[in-house]
Amino acid sequence: MRIWVRDGDANEVTLSELEPGDFFGEMSVLDGGKRSADATALVDTSLHCLRREEFEGFLIEHPKAALEVIRGIGARLRQTNLLVSERMTRNANVVHERNLSALDRLAIMITDKVGSIGFFLIIAAWTVLWTGYNILASVVPGLRWPAFDPFPAFVAYLLISNVIQILLMPLIMVGQNLQGRHAETRAELDFEINQKAEKEVMATLLHLERNTELLLKLMNHLDCRVSDEELRAIAAEKQLRR
Repeated sequence: MRIWVRDGDANEVTLSELEPGDFFGEMSVLDGGKRSADATALVDTSLHCLRREEFEGFLIEHPKAALEVIRGIGARLRQTNLLVSERMTRNANVVHERNLSALDRLAIMITDKVGSIGFFLIIAAWTVLWTGYNILASVVPGLRWPAFDPFPAFVAYLLISNVIQILLMPLIMVGQNLQGRHAETRAELDFEINQKAEKEVMATLLHLERNTELLLKLMNHLDCRVSDEELRAIAAEKQLRR
């Protein structure tokens, strides 16, 4: 049996999945209020129904059963308290990567490499070796080195470097645009998460308040004494929720 509610976006949120021998619907039976959640049978299920008078009489006649009900409600309080942290949120990096095409991934990879110190060292080393060799080959004939790109024109070097610049400039711009899209995706998800967290916190607080009132009613049925300090703490919590 799945117990669920709908959040502010009309999505189903599972509060708990009950096993054989579990119970549900105790809140409405004890406080007479409306149903706070829906129940859906996941498999063929047999249910036993108790009316309010029968349930209250059963708890009074069987204190051990009332203690089991209190333990069950306490476990649900713990589960409800962790509801917000357990809700799945989308990772901005995962969402961004899913929207990337193969060419986008290639552009990001090239942009990351170009913006690294390793690429700078490669260009610097290539420049020193290329120009250094041709300068020595052109200025010092005694070395008898063939100058494949004679000094001082360096025509081949300038051509290759210009081609590299022409190819890298649009790739860098593409990478910057993709980074901008990533930042926008992150901002949108942060806003969505903040809105969802606010709604879920309010729903969780209301659920906790109802469960607290239910526990107090069960304790009254069992003639359990609640200290004045605990009552003041409960009243303070209600005031903060409002």
